[in-house]
Amino acid sequence: MAETAKQPRVIDPAATSSQAKLVKRVESRSEEMKAARRPFDPLRREITAFLRPELSMYEIEGGIADTYKPNQSVFSARPQEGLETWSTGMQGQTASASFKWFGLRMDDEKLNKIPAIRDWFQHLEERQYSIMNNSNSNFYQHLGPIFRDAGSYGDAASWIEKSKEGKGINCTNFHLKECFVDENEQGRVDTFYRFPFDMTARQAVDRFGEDNLSETLVKAYKEMPQTKFKFIHATHVRTDPIFKGVEDALPRTTKGRKYISIYVEMGVADGLKKPALIEGYFTKPFSYWRFSKSPDTAYGCGLGCFAMVDIFGINAWTEIMLRSGHLAVDPSMYVDEGMRGRVTIDPGSWVYGSKEQHIPQVIFDGGKYPVGIDLLERVGLSIDRWFNVDVFQMMRDLDTAITIPHLMAKLAEKAVIMGPRIGRLNSELYTSQHDRIFDIQFREGWVDPPPSELTDRIEEGDGFQMQYNGVLEQAQRKNRQLQNTELFVAQIRPILEVAPDTADNTDWDKMYLRISRESDIPEDEIRDKEDVKQTRVDRAEQEAAAAQAEMLLEAAKVAPQLNQAPEEGSPAQRLQETEA
Repeated sequence: MAETAKQPRVIDPAATSSQAKLVKRVESRSEEMKAARRPFDPLRREITAFLRPELSMYEIEGGIADTYKPNQSVFSARPQEGLETWSTGMQGQTASASFKWFGLRMDDEKLNKIPAIRDWFQHLEERQYSIMNNSNSNFYQHLGPIFRDAGSYGDAASWIEKSKEGKGINCTNFHLKECFVDENEQGRVDTFYRFPFDMTARQAVDRFGEDNLSETLVKAYKEMPQTKFKFIHATHVRTDPIFKGVEDALPRTTKGRKYISIYVEMGVADGLKKPALIEGYFTKPFSYWRFSKSPDTAYGCGLGCFAMVDIFGINAWTEIMLRSGHLAVDPSMYVDEGMRGRVTIDPGSWVYGSKEQHIPQVIFDGGKYPVGIDLLERVGLSIDRWFNVDVFQMMRDLDTAITIPHLMAKLAEKAVIMGPRIGRLNSELYTSQHDRIFDIQFREGWVDPPPSELTDRIEEGDGFQMQYNGVLEQAQRKNRQLQNTELFVAQIRPILEVAPDTADNTDWDKMYLRISRESDIPEDEIRDKEDVKQTRVDRAEQEAAAAQAEMLLEAAKVAPQLNQAPEEGSPAQRLQETEA
């Protein structure tokens, strides 16, 4: 939820005038953003038709007609299969509920070495996982549509609020036909519009209250509550010029909030315009991930855009092969005019004639079907490459047994190619959503306060550094780091055999701790340095005591011979030297 209550009816005339101006500015800005996105709409319609038929109502206004059917000119589902493999594979290998896929660190490495900070980070991580996984949250469920949107169109939008059902979060996905964005000077999306989107009269009154809606809507609420009305939802940073000169239109409850959210009922006469609701947020309540983008636009480009030529090709070839296959099993026939009405080509049928030329003959049987199948498969493999199917089905495609290190090395090789995409995924989607969820937890008191070493830094705005540990990230990071470590150990092994003391040049404890943390070993399973030091002291004392006991035992064996001079290098001689 936003950090404010429902906006009450505005009484002050000056504020009412400012709110009317703000609504007009929102409506004007929405038209500008619609014009800026218009060049992308034709491609998005084609992607919808061939890759996302479940969203084929892209241009349907006012509901779906009873006779409407999704695109009936699509003949191949292989692009959809590739997209589904990619989207589920990406989610499963970067943010699965079945493993710990992120951790927390501070930019200052000195702080990361303080036990209290490490323990608090572990507590924070556990709370974050708990909130995202509990029954009042739908975090993992909402990731599926995000990956399908980003993989096909190149853009994916979502909104995160505190759950109304209890301790949890509610994540909302949107149809991209409703979503419009703008960037700041650093290329980061800081403006998000959603319009026109429908709400029933009942939903609108429940959300905004009767006082903030038009008389037409309130009347429909009382008489026909399922009647739909259209709204605009605009979210800006507080410093956006849209608020210049109309600051008094913002409720007091939005003071100090970085982001301002405005709901506007569409179709209201000029003299009656007012916001349905204005809310403020300390952190960005929306996330907008662009799979890939050009520097001259705020919108993204997905794998579906890149693969469109092959998608057209496989669709055309599949249609040809369907027709060819149909001709092969049900070919065109030539029949003598004299046999008109007397030929039946059915299983077990009898056809009578008096001349051999009356036998029906095949005119065309579908052509070179095997050649077409080969071309179709080649195009299909090209689509599979676009959607990295080989990465996500690596185990299925292995011809021989393979070791885990070898498998991780192969995965790392593939992950390197996908690295730039994963970087944008982490920064624009995961980090943005973590910031929002952390903020909700802090303000709701769901986490323990930070240690004193971090309090001042947090108040000054220093954030945490997210370290993502999904399968693909680990494949890149760990393969490179562990390879370096293994290479180092292999190189120095011959030296250690000749000069063992050279091992003292390496801090093996630090190396061990680094590998442990890179392997995501929980902090409470890594012993404190003082504990390790004491364990080593105790072990040394035990080993010394054991050695002393062994010497005494050896001495007891030779005690009868003590009246004789001990032999050189014997236990008796060592004992005498010790006593001396």
